[in-house]
Amino acid sequence: MKKIRRRRKTLRINTPMSFGILCAAMLILVGGGAYALAAGVIAPAVNAAVEARATPEPTPTATPPVITPIPSPSFDPQDANLTTTTDPVTGEIVAVDPETLVTETPEPTATPAPLAGRTIVIDAGKSKGGTHRGVSSKTYEYKINFAFAQALQEELAGLGATVVMTRESNDEVVDAGTRVRIANSSNADILISLFCNDLTNSATRGAEAFIAKGASESSKKLATAVLTGYTNATGMPVRETEDGTVRTVTNKEVLSKSKLPAMGLVLGQLSNRSDDANLNDAAFIAKAARGIASGIRSYYGA
Repeated sequence: MKKIRRRRKTLRINTPMSFGILCAAMLILVGGGAYALAAGVIAPAVNAAVEARATPEPTPTATPPVITPIPSPSFDPQDANLTTTTDPVTGEIVAVDPETLVTETPEPTATPAPLAGRTIVIDAGKSKGGTHRGVSSKTYEYKINFAFAQALQEELAGLGATVVMTRESNDEVVDAGTRVRIANSSNADILISLFCNDLTNSATRGAEAFIAKGASESSKKLATAVLTGYTNATGMPVRETEDGTVRTVTNKEVLSKSKLPAMGLVLGQLSNRSDDANLNDAAFIAKAARGIASGIRSYYGA
C-alpha cells in the first residue's frame, strides 16, 4: 500500500494578484513604521528646534528722564561784588538784590504791657510820727501803709505803669499838703491813697473805699474797681456802712484837693485782731498788691 505524505502549505506567488497584495501589505507595514518613528522621534526634535530658534520678547526698559541742562550764568559767580542764589526750580545761579534777602527771622511784635503809658500816684497814708497802731501787732499804721505801697509800686511797674510815690521811706515826715502837691504836679492819670482805720469797736472789720465829696464819676468808678479787686484777691470782707461800700468823706485832704481821679482804700481795721494779723502778713500784702493792680486794670479796661 502506498504511504500518503502531507504537503506543507506555502504561499505561492504565481499570479499577478497575489504579488500585488503582497506589495500592498509591505507598503502598509513600512509606511506605518515610518509614521510612528516620525511622530515619536522626529516631531519632538523639530518642536524643540523651533522653540530654540524662537526670538524671545525683550524686557521693557524705563524711559530715561529728560535732563534739562542748567544754563551757565551770564556773570561771574565768583565776583565778590555780587550776591547770588540758586533758583529752586531751574537750579540756575542768579544774581539778587541783597536788600531783598531775609537773613534772619523777624522778631515777633511784642505785646504792649497792659498799663504802659499810664502814670499812677501811690500815696502811703500818714508818715513818721503817726500814733495809730495795730491792736495785736503794735505795728504803726504809717509802716503798714508804706509796706502795701511798696508792694503795689512793684506790681504796677511790672505792668508797664510809671509810678509816683508821695513818700519814699518810713523815715520821712511828709504832711498831707506836701503829698497832694506831689500828686498834682506829677501829670499822673490817677491817685490811690492807702491807709487803715482804727475804731473803738474792735469787732468791726473789713475794707472800705473813700472818695471826696463832689468827686468825679471817674473817681467813683476807680474806687469801686479797686475795692473789688482788693477784696476778691485777699478775701478781706467789705465793711458795710449806711453810705454803701464806697463812702464820701470830707476829712481826707489828699482826696479832696486832688486834681486827678482819686480814691482812698481802707486796707483794714487796726482795732480788729483778724484784720491786724492780715495787715502784717507778707503773703497777704503780696495778694493785696495783685488785687489792687487788677482793679486798676479793670478801671482802664486792660
